[in-house]
Amino acid sequence: MPFLCFFLSFIAPFAAYAQNDSSMEADSGGLVSVAFPVIVICYVVFNIIGFIWRYRCPKCKKWWVMRQEKKELLNTDVVIESRKEEIKDNNGNVLRVEEIKVPVLVHHYEIWRKCKRCGHLVRHLEDEREEKYDRTTFKS
Repeated sequence: MPFLCFFLSFIAPFAAYAQNDSSMEADSGGLVSVAFPVIVICYVVFNIIGFIWRYRCPKCKKWWVMRQEKKELLNTDVVIESRKEEIKDNNGNVLRVEEIKVPVLVHHYEIWRKCKRCGHLVRHLEDEREEKYDRTTFKS
């Protein structure tokens, strides 16, 4: 199913372009204006399907039956990430771009979900990232 939607997202603009037999001129702007919305729609549909798929029981194959039973914090890590930050003057003009190190707090959870129909238990590991960085600009 996902491959079919991905394939159709690339074929649909060409099919729409081929149906327009009245003009023989190559209009690349029309093709782009059709392709972009199709790609965006496919992206949204894939995200919705992925969200719904989490609540499907792998044993009895029923939809919307998985309920969160328990969420347990396993451990917490501090990870240093590098980000690019723009340094601006008082007028808002960008003076330079610096690469800064940012501490990020990562919580590792073990989540148990239970099917309300058949009682099947599923264990998931999930990470939550919490940025612990607040750089305030000092004005003189």
